[in-house]
Amino acid sequence: MPAPPYERRKTARRRKLFALRLDEWLLTRLRHVALDFKRQSNRVLEDAIRRWLAEQAALGNADQVSLLQGHAGGRLPTLQEVEKQHIARVLSKTGGNASEASRILDINRRTLVRKMERYGLEPARVKKRKKG
Repeated sequence: MPAPPYERRKTARRRKLFALRLDEWLLTRLRHVALDFKRQSNRVLEDAIRRWLAEQAALGNADQVSLLQGHAGGRLPTLQEVEKQHIARVLSKTGGNASEASRILDINRRTLVRKMERYGLEPARVKKRKKG
């Protein structure tokens, strides 16, 4: 004999509440896992950079080591500092040609222009073509 309609609605509500609670619990767990992963990956990346810097210093590659060494007390530079230096170096190699630099950096040209504006790098001059 099937359950009365009220009992079916009550059971459906319980299932829905259970599913919502389960979803909230899963989202919370996923957030914790993501934060743990981020912390661990940052640690691994920092250790790899330190090892690479030590190897490069031992080999005498001062130009590569100076790129990643910080300004004060041997601290590691931020990703933004390294990115700014790298973009500036690529732009100087391409003579300020943003299109060529974006191909080398493997990013969209508009993204490169935005990063140049954000970091205060001199934007490439765009020459207007004359129609006619």
